[in-house]
Amino acid sequence: MRFAANVYLLLIWGCSCCYCAAEDTQFTLDQYYETSLEEPMIEDSAVQPAGYGGQTCMDCYSCMDCNSYAPCPQTVGWLSGPYFKLGLTSVLGTGLLEENRGTSYTISMGGRQPLGPGMGGRRLFFDVGGSYLSAEGETTRDVSGKQTNTATNTSMIVDDAFSVTLNEVRRAGAHAGVGCYFGSLLDDRTEDPQARLGLVFGGRLSHMHGVFRSQRLVTPPAGSTLTPINERSDMAGGLYLDVEALILKRNSPLGDLQWTIDGEFAQDWIEYSNFAEGGLGTASLLFGFMLVR
Repeated sequence: MRFAANVYLLLIWGCSCCYCAAEDTQFTLDQYYETSLEEPMIEDSAVQPAGYGGQTCMDCYSCMDCNSYAPCPQTVGWLSGPYFKLGLTSVLGTGLLEENRGTSYTISMGGRQPLGPGMGGRRLFFDVGGSYLSAEGETTRDVSGKQTNTATNTSMIVDDAFSVTLNEVRRAGAHAGVGCYFGSLLDDRTEDPQARLGLVFGGRLSHMHGVFRSQRLVTPPAGSTLTPINERSDMAGGLYLDVEALILKRNSPLGDLQWTIDGEFAQDWIEYSNFAEGGLGTASLLFGFMLVR
């Protein structure tokens, strides 16, 4: 009986302790919630408006005097991206094409990449790409012919056998150059439309295909053929200087689209063996666009 009484007293003591602990816990939680509710709420007037374009004039050191929340000017990212240009071309001077020089067209495409912080910062850039040009004019020469006897398969050279006229030069080549931009490096879209100038100087390696028209001046004997011996193509080197104006900055689904107007002056040195050799100077007015990554 004494053991049972002791167990009973022990159970009563344990229940009393649990009840007291529960009362202490409830008091603590109630006190916490009451304190939290008494803290002041954040007012709408304390929240500063933010621009969708990144930094605003409230937190940008470069526009502390601005009274609006327009996006701050950002660094222009125009130096890296692909471009496409199309325009008109005219032949300059009396070079390879001597007469009846006309106006034709040029297509150019490529890409640009900055040289790097230690090599000119954001103003200097590489320019690489390819182009196709058609230059029209006329040059006429008397050209020797190769006379071949079809029966004996022997041949001989006949002087001044053809009157050959070069009507067109088609240039397809790759170019590489170094360029520099002039003007502010900051793009403040609140001042759109903006304009910048660029200058590119470089070299070009091209395949020069000539379009010829020939008239036979000598009649070959029976059983023989007669063909002109002049070359119709050449691998030629050249130089170019490009002056460019950019109109900043239009948004498109593909990225930041920038319109360009170019004036390009180029000089290529061509040799069509057994016909003529000389320089081909051209001036092109190109219109295009560039996508900034």
